[in-house]
Amino acid sequence: MAEHLRSDPAKPKNSEFIKRETEWKWTIDAPQGEIMLNSVGFKQYIRAGANI
Repeated sequence: MAEHLRSDPAKPKNSEFIKRETEWKWTIDAPQGEIMLNSVGFKQYIRAGANI
């Protein structure tokens, strides 16, 4: 399973509209490499592999 790290809290540009005060820089470490994004949060879904 991938590791999740969040850092660099900041105020989102659209904070009044989304009603959230903190946006994070997320780093998701996976076997294929890193995924980095800025967001107030996220949901991660894991799909089962194909049965061959």
